[in-house]
Amino acid sequence: MVGSLRGMGRRGLIGGLALLLVVGVTAGPANAEVPTNDRFSEPTPVPRSVVNGTAYYDNIDATKQACESNHAQRRGGSSVWYKLIGRATRDRVYINTLGADFDTLLAVYYGGQLCHVLPIAANDNCPGVAGGSSCLSFVALPNTNYRIVVDGLNGAEGQFHFKVRRVVLPS
Repeated sequence: MVGSLRGMGRRGLIGGLALLLVVGVTAGPANAEVPTNDRFSEPTPVPRSVVNGTAYYDNIDATKQACESNHAQRRGGSSVWYKLIGRATRDRVYINTLGADFDTLLAVYYGGQLCHVLPIAANDNCPGVAGGSSCLSFVALPNTNYRIVVDGLNGAEGQFHFKVRRVVLPS
């Protein structure tokens, strides 16, 4: 389009831009509604029902933010964020997306700003499990905030089972 506008002058350039606006160049479907936890700064707290249980979520119409890294060293593009607060005890936390209908990326971070987070754990595919589900574990320190992200490999979207299990570690 830029090449075809050269030499057209100001009137031709304005007409070309108007054509782009009329045609409707958009970033996605007009009715797309991003999930409420699409942004790192607005994570969904991990509900008590998910801890030692399973909940069903999706990442449909989720996006990737500026400064957001590749999770599990793989390209994503449709991430949703969760917040887990460490209990008063030191716990081993197990998280998985077993049963997802797309290839998930799963990661845990520490830090309050997306551009400056510290990676804690990440996984692309659970060893020995077909279907692209992810699983990981990490040691949660007492009273510490963690951000958990579920993303789709290469921007994949769909529904996933989200399971979090905590096991108290000996003192």
